[in-house]
Amino acid sequence: MIVDLGKVELQNAQLTVLSSYWFGLFTNNWTVSSGTILSDLTEAGWTGYSRQSGGSWTSAMLVGPMAQSRAGTLPIFSNTSGGSVTFYGWFMVTLSSGGILVAAENIGSTTIPDGDVYVLAPAITDTQE
Repeated sequence: MIVDLGKVELQNAQLTVLSSYWFGLFTNNWTVSSGTILSDLTEAGWTGYSRQSGGSWTSAMLVGPMAQSRAGTLPIFSNTSGGSVTFYGWFMVTLSSGGILVAAENIGSTTIPDGDVYVLAPAITDTQE
């Protein structure tokens, strides 16, 4: 069993690696599972969109029975396409282009109006589902 302080210690050890990963958005209504791979997701491609760096993360702390870190720099996705765009979820990968899928979540149909942004507020725990 990993004890509470051990959970925090292990997650803090991962923060440097997390800061080197990249966030993106996907536009297909994919049901994310433990077997999902990057090619299952259709990455957004509208004007103004680009993958965003994982940036800094807060030190892990216990939230209930799990260790949790939050993005210190929130990924911001822009839409300058001339019309509204829709996406279904976000993903985290190891490289700015391509890479290995680390995490993903389908948050449901979400629209970004032209000239607006979507701000992602990711959190990582030691017991992601």
